[in-house]
Amino acid sequence: MNIATFLKLLGSMGVIGVASIAFQGSIIVYAPPGASVLANSLFGACESGSVCEFPLASLPFQDQFEIRAAEGYRAVGWSRDTHPSCDTSLPTCEPHLTAKNFPGDSATQYDSAKFQAVIESTSAETSTAWQYPAVKRWAGKDLEGAINYCGEAAIRWIGPTVDFDVNKDGVQDVLMHISCYQEAWPANPQEIHNIEVVAAWKMLCSDATASHYDCTEELFGSEVINTTSSQGGGGNPYVHVMNKPRDLNGDGYPEFWYALNRDDGRTAFPEGTQEENQAWIERLCGPDATTDCTRDSYQSMLISNSDGTYQVAFAATPPVNCQAVEVFPNLLGTFDMVMFNYGVTAVSRWTGTEFVDVTDEWHSYTNYDYAIERGNVYVHAFTDELTQETYLIVPNVHEALVGRERLYKDIAREPDLHLGFSLWRFDAGEGFTLSDYYIPDDDDLFVAKVGDDPESANYTLQEGVYIHDIPTLLPNYFHMKVTRMSSNGELVLFMQQENDGGAPFGDFLKQPIDEDRVYYLTNGGIETSQGYLAGPLSPIQTFYIRDGKLEETPQPLIEAGFVWNTPGMFFQDFNGDGHIDMLGKSGHQNRGSIYINDGTGKLSQRRISSASPQTWFHDRKDAFNYGAYPLHLDQDNKLDLMFWHKGDTRAYEPEGPGEIVIMKGSWDIEEFEHYQPAQLNNDIALCYKEQGWFGSCSIF
Repeated sequence: MNIATFLKLLGSMGVIGVASIAFQGSIIVYAPPGASVLANSLFGACESGSVCEFPLASLPFQDQFEIRAAEGYRAVGWSRDTHPSCDTSLPTCEPHLTAKNFPGDSATQYDSAKFQAVIESTSAETSTAWQYPAVKRWAGKDLEGAINYCGEAAIRWIGPTVDFDVNKDGVQDVLMHISCYQEAWPANPQEIHNIEVVAAWKMLCSDATASHYDCTEELFGSEVINTTSSQGGGGNPYVHVMNKPRDLNGDGYPEFWYALNRDDGRTAFPEGTQEENQAWIERLCGPDATTDCTRDSYQSMLISNSDGTYQVAFAATPPVNCQAVEVFPNLLGTFDMVMFNYGVTAVSRWTGTEFVDVTDEWHSYTNYDYAIERGNVYVHAFTDELTQETYLIVPNVHEALVGRERLYKDIAREPDLHLGFSLWRFDAGEGFTLSDYYIPDDDDLFVAKVGDDPESANYTLQEGVYIHDIPTLLPNYFHMKVTRMSSNGELVLFMQQENDGGAPFGDFLKQPIDEDRVYYLTNGGIETSQGYLAGPLSPIQTFYIRDGKLEETPQPLIEAGFVWNTPGMFFQDFNGDGHIDMLGKSGHQNRGSIYINDGTGKLSQRRISSASPQTWFHDRKDAFNYGAYPLHLDQDNKLDLMFWHKGDTRAYEPEGPGEIVIMKGSWDIEEFEHYQPAQLNNDIALCYKEQGWFGSCSIF
């Protein structure tokens, strides 16, 4: 908590009187790793790698500051957001602070004057992956902290949306997803509630200074982008399954589509009778409600206007518990927005000015029952930019399409569906044609004994499949993306597991299942990896799509054959070599990951955790409650970095929301350490052994 906030809090509590506060300001000094900041009077030194705050007794104030660089560094000057009384090009500064030039004022609230030293490395030994200071820093009070409906609690989702350019200047822009809860969650996380969550997204556009600025009002005509309806309970975005933004209406600007729901960890109704469930529904959703509304959301899209501004357009359908939103062409020449959800799939058509409901029309489409009605909600649609053909990938394959019963039908979660997935070609106005499907060989299927508690002898039988020799229990073919690995390369499908049962790790990663052993899904705090399963370890298969047919690659195009805690996969060229690389979005600890194409289409992970900047420059000292995401914003082939204070569903800290920061890259991507598959597997094993919860491990 800064000095001004602290004094304001004391005043609100009656501990001190507001009239007695003559001055409430302070000075904040940022000393980067590799340099100290010395002063003559206010303080002796702010040591290397520190953020130091000093209260001021009164104004005016004068002092002398000096940047003292360590060996291997040189002092450059001061950052652009340093108080203007400093010459940013000199290693010394003589701040002169007065009532006229101090941030804030006595009528409202004095703030803090900031002084951030800038240094640069002079040797390979002191070179850092990202440049200090940050090229852009937004204070939380200037983002959702300035919005009246964001005053209780807010979270920033697992990573921004990137790889688009709304202002067409050749530099990528950034869409930040922020959700504001209208009440703080109950102290007991098991308490059932229906708290509304309202979107307060921000669009951050590039500018002429190679930085970014908040362009939300410029593009949307409002301080924030509220993608949630004024009716219903609001919603959070499933950013990990979003598609790359692209132009759908022909005006040259990208559209954005996403699934909104409130599947955010809130407690579900307890198992009970129909009458007991109805009582919960009436209590939380209203006396006339007949279905659970606590996870439903109205769906929307960000649609561009011809002048480059944007509108939030809402689907013409009721709220749904949506897991994926995909777009398909139609005979009108616009697009249909299909909302895959737990219930009847809803479809809205964009007329050019609004959405209209065409759900009934879609029900008449060829193979609607197999592709959508009987299919799974965790789908992915893509349009091949070269052929303009549109396909839908649907998890699991119905027995009627395969022509035979599946194995282990007696223990299967969905006895009529084979494990695997189907590929459907879509023709506007007509429907779906089965293009191909994939099911694993029967020889790769197995059954394992899985228990809930190592102290108990009880277990159940679970089915699984060997993927690259990794036993994968209760597999779900849920997370998928399609790309070309170069401009003229073949279409490649990346199919990742969201395995409910987990997979072995460490020394037992590829050991066959022991039919006599009972296995346990673990969250950590174990002494050995033998007999334990890790949920976030996800095998990946890769397939060529050739003339609509699936052909599995001889070896997986992900070097390790698996990823860790990476449900989101996004593809772009990060190093300018013409080959497509991969960026991963993660859950739990929100740390993005990077995979580099070796030129043959094979992706190897680069270890960015060892190069990650210390959190010294963050405005919060909480090393866990922040997210970090690698970016490639411009054409310099350097890996940039964005990090942010994540926030919480619980009540705000007194300081309110934290910062969002963008740092420019110093290293070519190839300079980051190769994350060898064996080392990755070993780090996972160490995580589970040394930590009481796997989510506290930074493996990226």
